[in-house]
Amino acid sequence: MKRRKWMALMLCAGIFMADFSGIPLKVSAEQVEQAETVLDDQGTQKDDGENTELIQETEDENNSEASPIETEPEERAAEDTTTEELPSTEVVTELKTTIVSNKTAREYVDRTVELTTNVEDAVGNVEYQYTEEYRGETAVVQEYAENPVYSFKTSGVGEHVYRVNVKDENGNIGSAEYKIEVVAHPSKVLSGKLTSNKTQKEYVDRKITLTAEATNGYGNYQYRFTEKKDGVETALQDYGDTNTYSFITKECGEHTYYVYIKDAEGQEIQLSYTMTVVLHPQKKLIAELSSNKTNREYIQRTVVLTAAAKGGYGKIKYQFSETYGSTTAVRQKHVYF
Repeated sequence: MKRRKWMALMLCAGIFMADFSGIPLKVSAEQVEQAETVLDDQGTQKDDGENTELIQETEDENNSEASPIETEPEERAAEDTTTEELPSTEVVTELKTTIVSNKTAREYVDRTVELTTNVEDAVGNVEYQYTEEYRGETAVVQEYAENPVYSFKTSGVGEHVYRVNVKDENGNIGSAEYKIEVVAHPSKVLSGKLTSNKTQKEYVDRKITLTAEATNGYGNYQYRFTEKKDGVETALQDYGDTNTYSFITKECGEHTYYVYIKDAEGQEIQLSYTMTVVLHPQKKLIAELSSNKTNREYIQRTVVLTAAAKGGYGKIKYQFSETYGSTTAVRQKHVYF
């Protein structure tokens, strides 16, 4: 009886706590009635006398780990709701970008040019980066900064391509380009001539000096010499400060010599000099061939042929060959005598 009374008190206390906390507790009407019967002064049940333990169901629930608590639908919905951070959906916009110049698209060397970039629909501060492309090479000439203007002096004849890359605070980007052709002033156009210390027709074994002379231009001249013979051009002297090239004439025939000159601003010109190399009359090579026998000999006779050369340059080489029928064969290769 004490045990049932104690269980009834615990049930009532649970109902009171549930009411106080606002959390509904699932209890049947029969359990409430049984609890009231146990708390009667006699401590006995006022029912039909069945010998059933009071609030057996409550005991079973107490023996479990925890009694399930039923929550209102709105509270369950609030508890089950989780907040997930959605991925960023920022869109990068191409900014309308243009470049304007304070000069024309064709300027002389050593002129001051200002390029200004205009950007539309940018957000917040805008940064600008300038690059220059010249003769196949690209270089950054102004790093990213909030300065939309790039100033410079024209240098290097030829086409220059200037590009600007822009970006705003939201990461939107844009780009534009501007082309300038840099030319030499008429008074600075590079010219020159190539001369020789000899004539255009010279004997073999003569010392020749070719001299290149540059005029006008922007100074700091560089010279390169080549030779062209039988359609093949060969380098003789690479670019350098030396404006002369010296050599000894050797092979007979026509020789064309070229000099390439360039100045500090990239101007380049090509000059040529053509000369013909011939043999000196006293140096013309003459040869005679003689035999120790006659022109008609029996089989098994020993014959010695002797070659005698006159003129020419330096040591002389001899090669003997034999033609028999329609076949020619070398009998003795080139050797010096």
